[in-house]
Amino acid sequence: MKKISLLLIGLFLIPTLFLTSCDKGDDTLVVQTPAQTLMADYMLTANLDLPAVTSGFVASAPATEADVPAFLDKYYIVDIRGAADYATSHIKGAKNVAFANILAEGAAAGTKPVLIVCYTGQTACYATSLMRMYGYSATVALKWGMSGWNSTTATSWNNGIGNIAEGNSNWSYDAAPANKVFTKPTFTSLSTSGETILKNRVEQVVADGFKTAKSVDVLATPSNYFINN
Repeated sequence: MKKISLLLIGLFLIPTLFLTSCDKGDDTLVVQTPAQTLMADYMLTANLDLPAVTSGFVASAPATEADVPAFLDKYYIVDIRGAADYATSHIKGAKNVAFANILAEGAAAGTKPVLIVCYTGQTACYATSLMRMYGYSATVALKWGMSGWNSTTATSWNNGIGNIAEGNSNWSYDAAPANKVFTKPTFTSLSTSGETILKNRVEQVVADGFKTAKSVDVLATPSNYFINN
């Protein structure tokens, strides 16, 4: 009976150790800085605001055939097109890498800047922005993608241009509406490092993949989209 009484007393005392403090004068409430603020402050300090990230982040294809060797030697080339298209034709020395794996190529490039190549340049520019925010500031995208490399590969861009909006009732010539101001996004993170939070966010975006919308869908129901021109 005595042992049971001691056990009950012990169980009662244990919670009180967590509910009381040896220092009765320490009643300061610690408020953690929001994750979004930590990340934004880091990006400003590290010169990773949007204008800086997108400044000079495209490279044009060589102007002449004589310029090709120097161009190829300058970059660590990453081709993010589908494997079938890469197998059909690609830039000499280019490495075929899935979009989901682009972040690993920054370290693999060594001292060379990474040149990202896609079909028309859009996905490559998106990938380049993410690479730069991740810390690989020398990354650039091939302007116009493989469509700008030579006449043989230019069809991937030319065939995508059409006039589906011409004469459509949803096509508008109205003046652009005033820019909207939105509140800052909120999210949580276990980290208190702005750099770590940013890298985690970039990793998630890369894992989610490059999202696109078809022009015919936007034209059919433009109210489904918030459109930045």
